[in-house]
Amino acid sequence: MSLVLMVGCRATNYQYGVRNNSQSSTLAKSVSGENPVSFGGSHPTIDKIERVVQAPRRAFWKLANKPLVDQAELESNLQQSAAWAQHYLVANGISDVNIDVRRYEPMIQWQRLKANEDVGPIWKYTGGAISQLRYTLFPKRAFHSNAYDPYTNTIHLNSSSDVDGVYYAAEAKQYYKQPLRGTYAIAQYFPLVPLVHSMAAASDSIKFSQASNFPELERKLIPASYAKVGSSVATQGVALGIVSSAVYPEVAALRWIGSKAGRAAGRAFVKQRDSKNASAE
Repeated sequence: MSLVLMVGCRATNYQYGVRNNSQSSTLAKSVSGENPVSFGGSHPTIDKIERVVQAPRRAFWKLANKPLVDQAELESNLQQSAAWAQHYLVANGISDVNIDVRRYEPMIQWQRLKANEDVGPIWKYTGGAISQLRYTLFPKRAFHSNAYDPYTNTIHLNSSSDVDGVYYAAEAKQYYKQPLRGTYAIAQYFPLVPLVHSMAAASDSIKFSQASNFPELERKLIPASYAKVGSSVATQGVALGIVSSAVYPEVAALRWIGSKAGRAAGRAFVKQRDSKNASAE
């Protein structure tokens, strides 16, 4: 896997910004301001759905004698994840991405879709409409799922991970690098394209943590990013030859298996690397 080769050495020439000729090696990026961050409050209906959806996971964790993430820890991790996303985006000269933390506001999302001038009307009201319909019917908040939505230019953070914000900010950066964002967004519905996109975001996020000299962030990002790539690999394996959008959202088991395999590989890599570094000292 190319990610293994990438994290084998330190990233000394990380390219900040969204232009290919960006050669800056510092965090001194000039932006007009920070990206808007919004935190969701109490939502009785969605909270009830969340309790039902998360019940099997909580039961599994109890059987495995693993500590459950309480509400206070969840909120703390989400705040950290949003802070990392903000840090990454500002460092890359991006200041207009919406960062939504545990929010469920369908009307606001539709308004953002309508106002987004970086996606053409045809793509906005086809792929964008499908994306917003999924958002409405399958609340990311209830499923603890994270995502970057190019149609509304929004990073959705809902999981207990405290570093996922960097990965999804890196996904946003991949879109900002495209001259035709709408076309690139629609291309994600076809086989293999999401895998290439996921690998690019994972590589960029890890290189960012290396160049920024945040060892603990890097240690957490490698397994987390491998998990995203593993999930994409698993789902793309069954999507070859067909439009993957018909399969991708529904193959939850494959996504889970791929994610777990990728995370395990990432943790093994970090452990092996740390062991070699300790032996060399």
